[in-house]
Amino acid sequence: MLLDLTAPVYWPIFTTSASMGMLIPVLPLYLRDLDLSFTSVSVILAAAGLGGLLGGLPAGSVMGRIGAEALLALSVAAMVVTSVVFPVTTLVLVLIAFRFVYGLGSVGVYLSRQTFVTEEVVSSMRGTAMSFTGGALRLGVLVGPLLGGALTDWWNYSVALIGAGVVAGLGWLPAVLQHPSRPATPSTSSPPSNNAETPATYDPATVASGAPGSRDDQPGLLRALWRYKKLLLRGGMGPMLALTVRDGRFVVLPLVAAEAGLSPGAVGVVVAIGTAADLCCFPLSGILMDRFGRLFAIVPAFLLMAVGFLLLGASSTSVVVAIAGVVIGIGNGIGAGTMLTLGSDLAPADTTGHFLAGITTMSHTGRLIGPLVVGMTADAVGLSWSSIVLGGILVVAVAWIVLLVGETANR
Repeated sequence: MLLDLTAPVYWPIFTTSASMGMLIPVLPLYLRDLDLSFTSVSVILAAAGLGGLLGGLPAGSVMGRIGAEALLALSVAAMVVTSVVFPVTTLVLVLIAFRFVYGLGSVGVYLSRQTFVTEEVVSSMRGTAMSFTGGALRLGVLVGPLLGGALTDWWNYSVALIGAGVVAGLGWLPAVLQHPSRPATPSTSSPPSNNAETPATYDPATVASGAPGSRDDQPGLLRALWRYKKLLLRGGMGPMLALTVRDGRFVVLPLVAAEAGLSPGAVGVVVAIGTAADLCCFPLSGILMDRFGRLFAIVPAFLLMAVGFLLLGASSTSVVVAIAGVVIGIGNGIGAGTMLTLGSDLAPADTTGHFLAGITTMSHTGRLIGPLVVGMTADAVGLSWSSIVLGGILVVAVAWIVLLVGETANR
């Protein structure tokens, strides 16, 4: 299963996340080099989150019309173009627009791949498949900051920004070189379910015939979201809070490291150290989710990350920053794929793609909120308090998921 998913899922996730990772140590420092305030920097960075927020539902609608593979191609193109042209201007509004479109592209990539896995992989193996999706993302974020920081140190910010576009474009390779056949996990391999809340796996014959469950037979996007509005609210709040913290992390960690006197290359190393800890732990996430339940991965992951953010808020040296990054990374690794799996578990069989588009839209609200929380808190009371606030948000996320969502492994 994992080999079958490598080209259509894990490779484009890796290349696009590597592109995003290249910008983690580069973009905040590049924008600060333009003499922008913390708030201005955070607004530009948050524009990608706004693109993800506003692009989730349209992406789901487009995917219903043209399919997941075409959505992937369009999304990668948006990321490539906006990265390459980013250094051509210093106008804040234009930079915000570029980041907005970049965010549209990123949400399209992840929504198309999450839908692919949800339809292809049976529930009993979904945790593992999703954890490796998270692992591919983390591998990209490990490689990306190192490459982005090195390109900046060797040449300049512009080369690093253009390089991020080139790396994102590598996600097209599987389609160019011949897309592999679909994974050998047909819907007939899973036991039938009478639970309308349980997603079905992909059946090519069903889609080809236009039978119930096919793309042509699904209700409209807005009608589907309204039908499952309560489930969408309960299931989407946890991922939204989690993504708030995860995107906020990639703003606060480079800024704290830079205040500790580190160069862009060294900042990239600090970010990569935390991501390396992610990579050591992401297989554990799949094991915990599939064998014991989703909460056995979510709760320890989020609480450990909260501890790391509190440590980061109290840090004053590069060593402590690196240690905090490792603690956050370990927690994030244990939680690899948990929010993707949570959404897939809850997705109704008759509107899988539309429901996941709604979950994606809610969760990407966090991409908008995260950088704003960091920037505005830093300007108001200091950068260290930004980390503390992010840790508190994680505690709220754990409480919401445990008390209002519960275990989803058997749904």
